[in-house]
Amino acid sequence: PIKQIKVNRDALADTTGGWSTYIAGAKISDGTTTLLGTITDNVLTFGAGTSTIYTVANAGNKTFTLSIYLKQSLPAGADGKFLGFSINPNNDITVDIVGSQFAPAAAALTSSSKVQVTISKFMLTASASSMQAGNGITVNIKGTDINGNIDSDSAGVKEIIFSGASAALTGTKPNCTNYSAVGVDFGGITLVSFASGQSSSVITMKLYKAEVAAIKATTSDSLVTTSAADGLNITVTGGIANKLSWLTQPISTVVANAPWSSFKVSVVDTYGNIAPSAINLTVVPTGGTLSVGATAQVATVSGIATFDNLAVYCAVYPGTVALNA
Repeated sequence: PIKQIKVNRDALADTTGGWSTYIAGAKISDGTTTLLGTITDNVLTFGAGTSTIYTVANAGNKTFTLSIYLKQSLPAGADGKFLGFSINPNNDITVDIVGSQFAPAAAALTSSSKVQVTISKFMLTASASSMQAGNGITVNIKGTDINGNIDSDSAGVKEIIFSGASAALTGTKPNCTNYSAVGVDFGGITLVSFASGQSSSVITMKLYKAEVAAIKATTSDSLVTTSAADGLNITVTGGIANKLSWLTQPISTVVANAPWSSFKVSVVDTYGNIAPSAINLTVVPTGGTLSVGATAQVATVSGIATFDNLAVYCAVYPGTVALNA
């Protein structure tokens, strides 16, 4: 009768440094009875040692199968590590009756298994979560398995396609630099160098449209992609003020001395985004004169000036007036 079985970490073959952060569960079976084990850094223990867990006939033999279940989240650098196992029948198997033991010549049994992480998705991180249009931030790509463990064996140049950001109103497209520091528009193939499961060439991303962009990366063969949870949400705001633009046009016909229906003028950047400026804007009529009590100068709020009290009169009617902001 066997009361307890211990499987030790083989310090010569094992490269994990300890099992507690690697092994989630362990079981042993003789094909009929299966037992769950307790796990420490150096030992897997099956049975409490107080009662019989298995029996082996005198002068007989039995084959046991050890099964190991790894944790979903493994330590950094786990990919490629070895789990080394050792069991000495004379010391690590507790029998029930004095005199019942294995032959003294029985050698320790050893075995090892390699931790293999296989890339199935990309996880993206960035140097910032917000940016001004036209500026750049640095992006990092990690190649991981479904549980987020890095595939350290993943290396070389990968063909990456970035997506999730819009072109600016001016037509300027978002881009990321390849391994030669050349910007490639979203939707095109960007060559990125990888080492130890992560991007090793510098990826500088530039976005040009004010929006919340949901950035993803996909291999050109679509085998490895990025989920919404693993992508980037980047808030893009308008850049430096460059010019003025009619956000809503003034109506083309108005009664003399009557205020125009409300219209708006925006301060925009180079790419047509509203620039969050706080300045005073003035509308100057040409071909007419500002009416008494009319308001021609308005302060912008978040880059937008709203004119709702602008009135003009002309020397003769009907007259033509041009408004210039």
